[in-house]
Amino acid sequence: GLLTAVHVRHGHWATILLMATVVVSDSAQYYTGRAFGRRPLAPAISPKKTIEGAVGGVILAPIFMVFLGLRVLPGVPWTSLAVAGLAIAIVGICGDLFESRLKRVAGVKDSAAIIPGHGGMLDRVDALLFAMQTGPPLCNRPCVMPSALTPTLPLHRLAKHLFMWASHRAAQAYPKALNATT
Repeated sequence: GLLTAVHVRHGHWATILLMATVVVSDSAQYYTGRAFGRRPLAPAISPKKTIEGAVGGVILAPIFMVFLGLRVLPGVPWTSLAVAGLAIAIVGICGDLFESRLKRVAGVKDSAAIIPGHGGMLDRVDALLFAMQTGPPLCNRPCVMPSALTPTLPLHRLAKHLFMWASHRAAQAYPKALNATT
């Protein structure tokens, strides 16, 4: 939904920029955490995720977004790109932690075995599912889906529908998570 809005408004390169920023942030978090990580970010949810790793992703994502964004989105000010990169990194971390929490509550190590050693498809897109919510602010005006794709809705209603759909899918995938008490 929202990736389509970015694609329709700014083209496929903007969509690739958003997805690449998530990948860069995730990679920076991993490598920074491996090199410098000492303090766990959320030990009960994701014991290997560190504060230092999160800081690495939060620093590198805006730099990457500005560097590439000025070429892909020439009309967008660098400050807006930096804020979008920062938001993508922070919300992506929330997506990682959300998915890790779902797995912990459901009592599973991996969300699927489609990609061995990588925790499944949900692990590959957890940050993107959350970070794509930050894509439409790249638009200079409120972003709505084209009516050819879906009924025209304001961004907040689109986000609500996406959240409800994702919640429904998570409930189907992790039925024990709804009955667990935390």
